[in-house]
Amino acid sequence: MLVMLSAAPALAHVTVNPNSAPRGGNATVSFRVPNERDNAATVKLEIVLDSATVIPDASVRPIPGWDAAVTTRTLQKPIKTGHGESAQAVDRITWTATNGTKISAGQFQQFDVSFQQLPDTDTVVLKALQTYDDGSVVRWIDVHPDAENPAPQLHLTKTTSNHHDSKDPAAHGDESHSAEHSEGVSATSVVALVIAGAALLVGSAALWLSVRRRRSDQLVSES
Repeated sequence: MLVMLSAAPALAHVTVNPNSAPRGGNATVSFRVPNERDNAATVKLEIVLDSATVIPDASVRPIPGWDAAVTTRTLQKPIKTGHGESAQAVDRITWTATNGTKISAGQFQQFDVSFQQLPDTDTVVLKALQTYDDGSVVRWIDVHPDAENPAPQLHLTKTTSNHHDSKDPAAHGDESHSAEHSEGVSATSVVALVIAGAALLVGSAALWLSVRRRRSDQLVSES
């Protein structure tokens, strides 16, 4: 869906939102592409990953009027993924306008991508190439955020492991101790209940015998 922009130069950059995601995890992000020219319309967007960035897979949300393609490259050394080893990594994602579709002056378009298994690094630079219908290309590739044509960047955050993580031996020790303690308490409770029940049964039997004896003595006296 195309959206109209108010006139503001600060909005002219190609950006990625959100601009942060967990390391090693999956993330769905949106590339926001405004048209910054009054005399030309945007008809193509390319997101280029450098060779140092290894992301095994990506999928795109379909947009009417835009053809999308994910291009991969072959790795020299396969990497482990949640589905086994993979020798492929995302190299480029391209959207091309079709049937007269375009991003005109004062409009922007959002392109959604789902990345699988982000790398263990601080930042992923997602260079963007914006092509206009007059053949010109704006290259959003500068890694400095204050540059004239800054590249979209995804900042990756470290995830904190759970205190009782399954890989933590100490956590397992605490859990085992708690389980053993619980089992000990349960066994003690059962024994106590059995003893109490037996005592109650013995007491009831003694009371019954006492009442019966008194009744017998009373009958003998009356006779």
